[in-house]
Amino acid sequence: MMPAIIHNREYFHLFIRIFDLIYMLALVFTYCNCAYNVADECTDGMVKIILKLESPLLNDTTYECKINMFLLTVNEFGPAVNLAGFFNINRILFGSIVSVLITYLVIIIQLKSSVE
Repeated sequence: MMPAIIHNREYFHLFIRIFDLIYMLALVFTYCNCAYNVADECTDGMVKIILKLESPLLNDTTYECKINMFLLTVNEFGPAVNLAGFFNINRILFGSIVSVLITYLVIIIQLKSSVE
């Protein structure tokens, strides 16, 4: 037996759309989070490899300074996953998508209430 609220077709379609929206947001979050984790693991892996280097040249202060500068550069400007060079895929993108969706929904609700 179905709940009384689902008997009404309008509420049923609203429920389906909300479920689809939550599912799509979960997918977008998964993609953004995976891209962030891949970039973070790549940076951490490179730093670990560089720190494990053993060479007689590493005792020289100029090489040590260059390695430190390289490590700082890798930490500051790590790799980024992007979509065909248009925009980076990271956790900030997820926040942007959610804010655009909320703005869109508020505008639609305002338009619907002004029409009625």
